[in-house]
Amino acid sequence: MKVWDEKLEKFVEPVDEATPKFVNAYFPWNEELAKATKVDVPHYEPVKEKQTKTAAFEYSIEIACAQDELNTYQVGVFSLGKTKEEANISAWNKTQNEKGFTLLTASVDVDESKTLSREFFISSGSAMVFDDVKPVKQGVAHATESFIPVKPAVQVGERLGWPTEGYFYHFIDDALVHEYKLMGNGKWAFQVTQSTEHHLSDELTSTHQYSFILLPWKIDSTVVARQHLLYLPQKMTTQQLEALTAEWIDENGCLLDINEIVETKKEKAVEREKESNGQVTYVIQSGDTLSGIAYKQGLTLPQLVDLNPQYQGKEDHIQVGDTLVLEEAETDIISAEHIVKINPETGVRETWGEIATLYGLAAKALLDLNPIYEQDPSTLKIGDTLFIGDKEKANETKQARKTLPPVDVTKEKKVFSWANLWSEPQSPTIHPVVATLHKLDSIPKNTTVINVRAKKHGINPKNMYWPAYDFTKEGDDRYFDEVEYTDEITTLAALSKAEFDEFFTNASHVIAAKDFVVGLYPTVKDKLNFLIKNTSMTGVVRIVDGQESVILNHIKAYFPILEKGTLFSASNPQIIKWAFGSTALKGASRFLTLSAPTEIIVGSALNVVNYMVNDELTLRELKIAQWQIVVRLLATAGVVFVAGVMFPTWVVSASAGVTFTLASTAVYFIDTQFNEDTFSKGLIEHYLPEELLND
Repeated sequence: MKVWDEKLEKFVEPVDEATPKFVNAYFPWNEELAKATKVDVPHYEPVKEKQTKTAAFEYSIEIACAQDELNTYQVGVFSLGKTKEEANISAWNKTQNEKGFTLLTASVDVDESKTLSREFFISSGSAMVFDDVKPVKQGVAHATESFIPVKPAVQVGERLGWPTEGYFYHFIDDALVHEYKLMGNGKWAFQVTQSTEHHLSDELTSTHQYSFILLPWKIDSTVVARQHLLYLPQKMTTQQLEALTAEWIDENGCLLDINEIVETKKEKAVEREKESNGQVTYVIQSGDTLSGIAYKQGLTLPQLVDLNPQYQGKEDHIQVGDTLVLEEAETDIISAEHIVKINPETGVRETWGEIATLYGLAAKALLDLNPIYEQDPSTLKIGDTLFIGDKEKANETKQARKTLPPVDVTKEKKVFSWANLWSEPQSPTIHPVVATLHKLDSIPKNTTVINVRAKKHGINPKNMYWPAYDFTKEGDDRYFDEVEYTDEITTLAALSKAEFDEFFTNASHVIAAKDFVVGLYPTVKDKLNFLIKNTSMTGVVRIVDGQESVILNHIKAYFPILEKGTLFSASNPQIIKWAFGSTALKGASRFLTLSAPTEIIVGSALNVVNYMVNDELTLRELKIAQWQIVVRLLATAGVVFVAGVMFPTWVVSASAGVTFTLASTAVYFIDTQFNEDTFSKGLIEHYLPEELLND
């Protein structure tokens, strides 16, 4: 519809103002105007980049392991402390030196002494601190502080193993640096407690689990010589910590030869047996003997000769380089290990779940079989070997050989290379609380392993029966030949009222001759309080069967006074000495051996021992540090008491210096002859409440 246009004064088509109009236009080229026009030159102002100041100095730490082993060894985090001139430094560049060890290098702006801290993780609150470390000029790449990771083990017979219960202690210059609590339940990883050289704590720094201990090797280029590692089946007590001496640490701990530890990293792997197509062979080395090879390989000499008839009648004329057959080829062997590789479908490393599925396992179960990765499963890399399960042979009737490691761990040598220690285990454990060293433990082959328990193996009473033998073994293998106490013997004396009165009279004159007045202490309780106040003795008064009796602890120093009396005398046949766990007395080889051995000397107060069997409160009042262990011991001693009452001719007087052991033999007889292996275990459980057994 047309509209009226006022300007044109006529009707026109309507125009949409919103619609753009396109008009063709032409402008001829004007040469003069183009010349006069200035060219628009873009303006560029250069951006000044902030220049990073190159540090003039650097500081390096040497870790005695390859760079790709840092995560495996869990070396922790290092930092240089904040000073007035420079902030805290915790950024490190990793390189590898000519020795194959890792250098951690930090850039430093100020040439000044600093404090080096090593923590298990950032702000863990538990650190090794080293003062006055000094930087060097940039590019020198020289470390004056060095560290080395090690793995502690304990000796059981002719093998080393990983303890699964107890505690490790690290001392430097006789001061406690760290306390490590083993996981228990068959796991040989450990956790770090918040204990210090001044205070013991049950609190953990974290739930992180560790498998190695990092030792300072050199500080200011000087070897840190006086270091000890100590293993105890139970946690150290506060009293033990306070009473620590250099002599005690030397006697009970393992003094570390740091230079030997470092040199062991270069130790060559000893020739081992090899398996090919089911046949196991060994190449004879210099110094070998046929009988020695047979012993280490779990064979008798006749068995080895039968497998190698060329040596029949020539057992003493073997040739270096000859190959011996140790096992003939058998049927198919199911692989017990898996080498991690790339998943062709994903193009990346196999995951824990993918590997576990291949063998019908859950990922968690696979991780449990390889505890070295428990702390950080992501450290698994291509080429690593995972343990899948025990090997199974089609011929199950064949008995597995009980082989020994290729190196002799019974000599004075305490430091070994992991490559020469592992073995093919017949059992996951070599002791109820010690795991077998297995080649599939995923430990770097040149790891230094330290035998921290080279003398004797301590027995953990929570895992022992009475007498001291292992019910899981057969024949002579079931006995523990060597044991070691971790505490001094606790000596208790059980006295009747008359015996105590006489002892008090004699002892008080020696203790306080000038001040003593007859009749000043009329009651048994008064007399006992005087002794407790003026001596190291502790004691309690107990009414048993209507009779007043006294039980004393820490009486060793005063025992000669007791023996000189007329009532309680070594010549009195009524005096009985029960020594539980005392190896000083012969004939007690199968007697109960605990970490808190106890002797009880009793006279006419025989019934007191029976009373104590069910009275742990008494032991606590006597200030016995490990009263729970002693309760276990006394519970077992119930048999001794009953036997002493029923068969008084078995009881031997203290003057003879013989321990009452026949009751131990009786329990052993029941366990072995009647095939009731749980008799002694049940005996202990009968006397003890369940909560005490489980603590």
